[in-house]
Amino acid sequence: MIHPDDRERTKRLREEMRDRGGEHVVEYRFRRPDGEQRYLEEHGAVTKDAEGQILYITGTLHDITEKKLAEEQLHEAEYRLAIARRHARIGTWDWNLETDKGVWSDEAISIFGYEPGLIEPSHDMFVNRVHPDGLNILNAAGDAARERDGEYETEYRIVMPDGATMHVHDFGVVTRRDESGKAIFMTGVVQDISERKRADQALAASERLHRSILDNMADAFYRTNVEGRLVMASRSAEALSGYPLDELIGMQLTELYRDPEERDLFLAKLASSEDGVIGYEAEMKQKDGSFVWVSTSAHFWRDADGKILGVEGTSRDVTSAREVAEQLRQAQKMEAVGQR
Repeated sequence: MIHPDDRERTKRLREEMRDRGGEHVVEYRFRRPDGEQRYLEEHGAVTKDAEGQILYITGTLHDITEKKLAEEQLHEAEYRLAIARRHARIGTWDWNLETDKGVWSDEAISIFGYEPGLIEPSHDMFVNRVHPDGLNILNAAGDAARERDGEYETEYRIVMPDGATMHVHDFGVVTRRDESGKAIFMTGVVQDISERKRADQALAASERLHRSILDNMADAFYRTNVEGRLVMASRSAEALSGYPLDELIGMQLTELYRDPEERDLFLAKLASSEDGVIGYEAEMKQKDGSFVWVSTSAHFWRDADGKILGVEGTSRDVTSAREVAEQLRQAQKMEAVGQR
């Protein structure tokens, strides 16, 4: 049984064939008695006599289900790829080096600031958009691909009609050469990476600011992993510990305590507090063997799911403050004795 959506079209084509004679080809869906749907391709031919009367009709049927399903899958894959290209701002291009004519996808045309359907792409149009700073690099990469390497991959800036600057990633490959080995056809992929570049620049600026703060803060900032090894420290940690940063990173923090048990006491207090520890004092051992008193405020640092990744905090040298406090205590004690 022919699928209801295909019946009228199939009937019309058959009637047209009978009226004009000759051959016809029509495709339609057919539902078998067990309910399975198949695709059929019908080839028909009408033979008429001299007066135009139909003598006979012949035809063949071909099951093209597998072919149609493959075509549908290909169409769906191409549709998904087109969506992905639009979302990722990826375009494709072909360049005939002999004629200087090009075939650009609509996305490639849009990336370079042109209106799809209104231009005939050429290499000159492409070059005219490239920022002068990147033109020599691009030309060198393209020349090397055409003469030796066969492909190139590079990033450069392009200048849009309104003067805005965009960043693109470009990959090109020689796909055809003449008998002498000269490149005559190239194909490539271009992607607008402006958002990624802006994000990279913002991240770099943030990291510079972060590092500047760490390098100039008076207190020593530190971060450990769950094993208690230092994974980050400020420049001021060098003065506090006597170790250069490259030696500090990777050390067990316990190694810096005069009494390693103090580290266990500190962690136990940290674990019992929801807000972290503030002003925990302990003696730390410096690289030269001397000891300093430090006051540490710290908390657990966690990932986005709340899993503990380690401990981070700040420490400051309170040795002088403790000595002054002790001197004051002794003076007060002597004063009290003198008043008796």
